[in-house]
Amino acid sequence: MKVVLREWKKSDATALAHIANNRKIWDNVRDKLPHPYSKKDAKNWLAL
Repeated sequence: MKVVLREWKKSDATALAHIANNRKIWDNVRDKLPHPYSKKDAKNWLAL
């Protein structure tokens, strides 16, 4: 399997919100990640 890493794009906001809204992910990074994680949260992160 080939894996390619790239920088986040603004168009990734929906996918990022979906992935980051996973409770199992939040359990491991709860000090820094809001839950629920909205598309607005994703857009704010991508704007940094």
